[in-house]
Amino acid sequence: MVWVSKSVLFKGDLIGREDLTIDGHVEGTIKLLDHSLTVTLESLVQADIVAKNVTVVGTVIGSIIATETVDVRESGSVEGHITSRQLVIADGAVLRARVDTGPRDHRQDRQQGQLEAVA
Repeated sequence: MVWVSKSVLFKGDLIGREDLTIDGHVEGTIKLLDHSLTVTLESLVQADIVAKNVTVVGTVIGSIIATETVDVRESGSVEGHITSRQLVIADGAVLRARVDTGPRDHRQDRQQGQLEAVA
């Protein structure tokens, strides 16, 4: 597991091949593909995120694409766009986002249908 500490401000593309915990401030993009991201209580992530699972205890501003689950805990805050198979929102969490959930193939079918209807 990789850890970005409270004293770290990271700007740029963060790409990993293992689980990541962020305690600091990250700006840019985060790509973990088959791994999980945890955004801790006092952390701020201003980034577009792609991961298997994303747990938000702190603040995320940007898009989140999770192949499995996005879990926004009681103290968590997300502002942006969430796409995932499953979304868990705890009582007290703050969510200001467009949300797309469900099986991935159904979302693609709907999007394809919307594109055909516009064309």
